[in-house]
Amino acid sequence: MALPKAFHATRRTSGESAAAELRQHATRFMRRVAQDLRLSSRDFEIVVKRETLKRRQRITLRTGSFFLELRDTEPGKPVAITYRTRRQRADLTGGGENAVRTEQIATADGYADLLSSLRLSQGLSISQYGSFQTCRRHTRF
Repeated sequence: MALPKAFHATRRTSGESAAAELRQHATRFMRRVAQDLRLSSRDFEIVVKRETLKRRQRITLRTGSFFLELRDTEPGKPVAITYRTRRQRADLTGGGENAVRTEQIATADGYADLLSSLRLSQGLSISQYGSFQTCRRHTRF
């Protein structure tokens, strides 16, 4: 998977056009992850939060069992990608954060590993907290 330039450290300076470009690419990336996890449109939501003080933004893919978050960083650094589990849709804090390197998801194997980790978090959430209607377990080996 080729990552957009907006995710790399070589991206342009921060500004409204750069933020819009990052938001567009991040939203597309989140939709692709949801599609690859075979989530229906009812099973996830993509939320964009802007921090006005530093002109940073957070783009989050939320499901009933995990968050996948992409955070804008200062220019010259790659975006920060993390995921964490959650108990249910009302749980907005989730568990501990797991960092994902942008170089990892730029390769096919690294992206497959990320999807496997997200599938695992879905499975753990289902088995540990009971079954949710919005969570499904799909495994592909």
